[in-house]
Amino acid sequence: MKDSDYAVFIEVVESGSFSKAAERLGYTAAGVSYIISELEREIGLPLFNRNHNGVHLNSHGIDFLPEIRLVHEANLLLESKIRSRKEGRTLNIHIGAIDSVASEWLPDAIAEFLEKHPDVRIDVMTGNPYELNDWMENGTIHFMVSEETWVNKNFHLIPIKEDPFFVVLPSGTETKGLTTAELLEGREVMTPFYGGDRTAEVILRRMGIDFDQTYDRVSNIALVKMIARGRGVGILPGLHVQEARIDSLEERFRPEIAKLNPPLSRSIICALRMENNKNKFLIELAECVKRSAAKNNKLEEMI
Repeated sequence: MKDSDYAVFIEVVESGSFSKAAERLGYTAAGVSYIISELEREIGLPLFNRNHNGVHLNSHGIDFLPEIRLVHEANLLLESKIRSRKEGRTLNIHIGAIDSVASEWLPDAIAEFLEKHPDVRIDVMTGNPYELNDWMENGTIHFMVSEETWVNKNFHLIPIKEDPFFVVLPSGTETKGLTTAELLEGREVMTPFYGGDRTAEVILRRMGIDFDQTYDRVSNIALVKMIARGRGVGILPGLHVQEARIDSLEERFRPEIAKLNPPLSRSIICALRMENNKNKFLIELAECVKRSAAKNNKLEEMI
């Protein structure tokens, strides 16, 4: 399979149409259809459902999408590195981060860093904590921002911020005076799917709370909207709740938020490979992330 085939696959997924994907890529619709058919033939499974409403991933396609994105992004990074060397750039930093950090903290951190170092090239990849560890170990990224619990302790770790956990409940739920156990009684716990995120499970077992858990491969904003409309509850870190912009949601989509009792938090850290623990650019970038995390802390005013 060629990387260009993966690029076509991802474009079809994002556009929902062979013709739209063809227009964006400069192919013919027949050419895009042929590439997807050949990809399906090589994998040995259909990846899309095709009907008059367009093309949409089937269960096989949904399962393969994260890995195809990963391979495609890795190839883009390799091409970027080759291009930067040919253009004479002396420094190219590849950052890996969990989605919420990339959304809430990295934009300001990178902008601050580039104001001082405009000649540095920065590329960003997002992934779950397991992917980030793999990318760091195999050299795909130089620097990552993730949850400390899941980070390889052989890396050089730089503390960034403590991120408290909250209980996210259906709109209108009475929370005053109730313990976390009482709030969760008889409810299913929803968890965003991050390649097997066990955060809620670890927290609730630590608190001695029995629960049923379901995993959804959805964004944080989709998750809180589902919860608000009555589909279970969530145990989410504050950064995820902030990313969902709950204060701007329609009233019917605005969940109730309660702090865990007793309170718990996760540690967000920057990590470098040990051989880079004295790299002044990476250390400075970590400080930029730390300042951005302190500045972009809007959850209290949202809830």
